[in-house]
Amino acid sequence: MKDSDNEEASEKYRERYRQLLDNLESVDYTDFGHYYAHNNIESDEQYYDIIRAGINSTQLFYKRKPSEKWHETFNPFVLHHTNSNMSIQIIHDDYSCAAFVAKCARRSNRGISDLQCRILEAMEHPEFDITEITRHISVDIFNSIEMSAQEAAWYLLREPMAKSSIATVYIPTVHPAERQRIRKTLSALNAMDDDYSDICKENWFDKYEKRPAYLGKVTFAQFVAKYCKNNKGEYIERKEAKVIRYRNYEMVEHFNDYRREMVLLHIPFRSEDKDILADNKFVQLFEDNKDVISERRKDFESSPDIHNTLELCGKMCRDETENEEEPLRSDDQAPFEAFSYQQLLSELRPDDNASHEKLCAKLRENPIDTEQFHQLMRSANQEQKELLMHLMYHLQTLDRSPFQFF
Repeated sequence: MKDSDNEEASEKYRERYRQLLDNLESVDYTDFGHYYAHNNIESDEQYYDIIRAGINSTQLFYKRKPSEKWHETFNPFVLHHTNSNMSIQIIHDDYSCAAFVAKCARRSNRGISDLQCRILEAMEHPEFDITEITRHISVDIFNSIEMSAQEAAWYLLREPMAKSSIATVYIPTVHPAERQRIRKTLSALNAMDDDYSDICKENWFDKYEKRPAYLGKVTFAQFVAKYCKNNKGEYIERKEAKVIRYRNYEMVEHFNDYRREMVLLHIPFRSEDKDILADNKFVQLFEDNKDVISERRKDFESSPDIHNTLELCGKMCRDETENEEEPLRSDDQAPFEAFSYQQLLSELRPDDNASHEKLCAKLRENPIDTEQFHQLMRSANQEQKELLMHLMYHLQTLDRSPFQFF
């Protein structure tokens, strides 16, 4: 046979080899008879010739049935002991080993480099607004992440991160000024009158305040957890109550917010502003209904320590009553004049601080004298003086608010 005939036959076999690979990817074969018949292979010798024409280097073939084409390479001994997936790479020579190790080492760096290039390309388009740039960057970051097949299936099927046998709902019991609202859809806004100012969707507070009269004695917590609307627009009791979650203020740190939250959840109302917030009515409501609130909390909390809570609440109320005579500080007042320079200097007590070895307060070695300090204060302008007085006030009082200046 001439060399040209050999080359022509080899080219045909290589083409057949590529066709076999494509068919193996798209067609499931039951056995080798089905595989030979579908690909017009007449004998084993012809199949061997096709395989030889398509392989240019040393290859190792595992004994597998056509139906087992998706089985990964595994070792029975390792599989029996680990009972998990494995990835075994067959190394034929030194070069293939070095190439495989270098590929694994450069995989993450290559992905990061590609991601950086894509982010720079997105930032170079001035016609994109911040929303478009963020969307493009998010897509590029997501496309640069390597994930397992299980994670990809979870993402494509839109499965939740966790599933619960009982539905939960969150009630934003923070102050109304701190609550976040969802704006109505664009179609709903276009259908509104120009003088209509309510542009937010109804939340749980709006639904509760508009509840029908037969639910007048239902508390806010009971309404959210146990009631829903049917197809007729009527409120009915759920077959299975939801678990409510809320801000849950600590009594010691946020006593007023704690009382407001308890009244909001367990005392019926029609208007939060008028019935609870106006003139701090929640304070008296909480004092008059402590036992009722404690009893209703048992339906929504697993094991609240009601006895200790009431005892601590009573103690804090007594402390609050004793301090009623003390004037409250207002933010628009400037209580700086009550602290003179001499009082500030006299209360430093450096000798007492120096007597404690473990304390960090130490006697300064280079303080300025009083006359020089007064001279510097007299030379300060109005803004500098206000800043210094503000700093002195925070050093002198027990106010825990952060020190801020602009």
